[in-house]
Amino acid sequence: MRIASSIGKRFSLYAIALALLGGASIWLLDRVEFESRTVHTGYRGEARRNPWLAAERLLDRMGIEVHHLKAVPELHALPARAMLVLAAPRAILSAHDRERLLVWTRSGGHLVIESERLGTADPLLDDLKVARRKAKTSNESGDPFVFTLAQAPDPIKAQLSAPLSLEAAQATAGARNSSATLLLHFPQGKGRVTALATLSFARNRHIGEFNHAELLWQIARFDPRMRTAYFFDGPSKLSLFDWLREHAWTALAGLALLLTLWLWRIVPRFGARAPDPEPVRRRLLDHLRASGRFAWSRGGGDALAEAAREALLRRIARSQPDFAGLLSAEQEKRLIAQFNIKPTETRFILYPQAARRPDVFSGLIGLYQYIHEQLRHRSGKEKQ
Repeated sequence: MRIASSIGKRFSLYAIALALLGGASIWLLDRVEFESRTVHTGYRGEARRNPWLAAERLLDRMGIEVHHLKAVPELHALPARAMLVLAAPRAILSAHDRERLLVWTRSGGHLVIESERLGTADPLLDDLKVARRKAKTSNESGDPFVFTLAQAPDPIKAQLSAPLSLEAAQATAGARNSSATLLLHFPQGKGRVTALATLSFARNRHIGEFNHAELLWQIARFDPRMRTAYFFDGPSKLSLFDWLREHAWTALAGLALLLTLWLWRIVPRFGARAPDPEPVRRRLLDHLRASGRFAWSRGGGDALAEAAREALLRRIARSQPDFAGLLSAEQEKRLIAQFNIKPTETRFILYPQAARRPDVFSGLIGLYQYIHEQLRHRSGKEKQ
């Protein structure tokens, strides 16, 4: 193989591949239609950490001072004239905490409480004498319904989907659809209680739908003199496993994989161990190949090509003793005449070459091998 023809073929292949790629790109752009879509990627920043952020900002703009609570002891220092939004689940609250909340409510507080799921105990609603029943028909499909509240100027359209119904004999106001009562309001001592089957309408995701923002504002207006609101965030029991599962599941998965591989490595295998294979004596050619690959991996392509070129010149000098004493122009003419190579290829034999690219290195070695074959063929004819 000759280096000039090898390089030419490679350039031709690259040109054909580039032309095919360009044609495929043009065809694809002609057939594909680009369309823009809005994709919800979730909340970020404070909205991701606080599900009540939109509700808090709404009440703040309406002139109500809003506070965000995260610890149970903060519930023990609530002012008398305030509203507390208490979402489910709230298993973290002890009997003492629930009693303190009831005392605060009877002293003039407004407790807005979300029911626990059916099948989960809700002692705080039980203390408030609010019963929970399964809805007559499932209203989890999310169909909105319209209801009125005494303090609201217009009917309210809301989506309060939950599979349960609330019942309280002391209720003075409420919201009911065809299958369940989903909101109840009643006095409690000097204060008041608003019990809801769900508070999902007031969370960030749904507060902008239907009349949900208006519903939250009208719940706050059950006590017109109220000027302070509290949101109790994350009233569930703290769990290290839940935190790791939410924030570090990738690290846990990687640790589990490493543990599995380590156990697989150290667990004893069944049966006798297979004997080690007998050492095989490698051929000299194997060592030469390994040495060449090592030298190439260390950037020794130039040195390898130069060693092959010098070996070729010594071979030519042995077959033609006067070759080394000729001028460069005469050496080029003799190489062209005797080996039928191109003028550009003679320079690859007479002068050192850079061979850092695999294709150039292969072309040079192919040329040198071609000359060696010619010399070997001529030497065999002379012996005959």
